[in-house]
Amino acid sequence: MIMSLPELNAKQTAVLDFVQYQIEHQGYPPSVREIGSALGISSSSTVHGYLRQLESLGYLHRDPAKPRAMVIAQKHMSAEIPSYQSQNLSPEFNMPLIDYESLLKADFDLGLFVPTNFCSFLEDILPATQAYVFIMPDDSMIKIGIFPGDYLLIDPKAPTNGDIVLACVQNALTVKTYFKGIRQIRLQPENDWHEPLYLTESDYQHIGKVCANIRRF
Repeated sequence: MIMSLPELNAKQTAVLDFVQYQIEHQGYPPSVREIGSALGISSSSTVHGYLRQLESLGYLHRDPAKPRAMVIAQKHMSAEIPSYQSQNLSPEFNMPLIDYESLLKADFDLGLFVPTNFCSFLEDILPATQAYVFIMPDDSMIKIGIFPGDYLLIDPKAPTNGDIVLACVQNALTVKTYFKGIRQIRLQPENDWHEPLYLTESDYQHIGKVCANIRRF
């Protein structure tokens, strides 16, 4: 007779999903530090606690002599993207971090984008839709308070005039204010030392709209 395993809470599910995802896609299980970093858990003892819980519940087998020796006893998911990305793991959970190389592999389509890194943020600053993170690389938007190193939350919705957008222009990611005219698109910097970019619609590769700006002081 096959016994069903106990249900997991949100954090247990997130840890199990991440371990399984790493084993399936990297070929080996993650370290305790990697689990904590991915899920926003600062204490290694807390991660160890979740692993012990999963082991006692029958979802995970570990070799105490080998820190990374973990085997999934009972698969909890089969999706390509780990479910901890979309779960509400208040107060912290992960969003994919956008980078050019990974985006290039996805043909600049966030729906096909497979992230290699994640950022953890508090739930109450996120938009209702899926959000991504981009780190502002330059000073082209300083007049409206966006500075190099700021964390920008990107919403993959279509732009309207006046929106601040993340776009790909000439094989580089750029953040500018979006204006669409009859014959061309203007990407307007908010810094007098930078020139506007004038593009045809076919040359404009939209990534998403900037919906929030986060800066660490």
